Amino acid sequence: MADEPTAATPPSNPQGERRRRQFLEIAKHLIVEEGVEAVRVPRVAEIAGCGRTLFYRYFPRREDLLMAVLTDYYELLGALSAETIDAGMRAFIDSEEIPEESRVLMALVWDGLDATGPAGLILRSTPNLNRELKDHAKTFRERYDERWHRPLRAIGMTPLEADVAVEAGLYLLNTLYARVRAGEVDRAEAIDVWLRALSTVTRGLRSGA
Repeated sequence: MADEPTAATPPSNPQGERRRRQFLEIAKHLIVEEGVEAVRVPRVAEIAGCGRTLFYRYFPRREDLLMAVLTDYYELLGALSAETIDAGMRAFIDSEEIPEESRVLMALVWDGLDATGPAGLILRSTPNLNRELKDHAKTFRERYDERWHRPLRAIGMTPLEADVAVEAGLYLLNTLYARVRAGEVDRAEAIDVWLRALSTVTRGLRSGA
């Protein structure tokens, strides 16, 4: 059909983009509700109400679909400017209290997760990804994670210490976001706990320098 994309070519029309987004959203839902291993081509196609042949026109392989989930997540991070991140990170590093600049930054991150869902964050943190997916994630990390590392390096952290602090922050974000989704805590409380925990981790690593 003329309105269907071919192979790995991105859809060039609204109908094709809607179908591609449908597959992507199904994958995200499965990752969040059942785990990464639940994302299988027959399952995604069945939920979408189509055959595998149509699915493969949009995503030639399962890995291509998972890479699209990761890309969505990193595009969210890419929308945050280095200046916004730097101001928010430096504010809580340099203060005994949690300042407004840090709350603004973390609220923006949370808004992004509300818009795209936490599937990309979960996938990024999954330890048993295959080499191709790890390399895909690494490409984005090298592009975007430096924005988060820079203010930590500016206070004397080593690259390893900065990486540990960022990874701890992402783990906590994943845990707290899941609790908010489950209705166990509200967003404001979760952000407050997140920032206080990040502050504790950062100060602990900094004191060992």
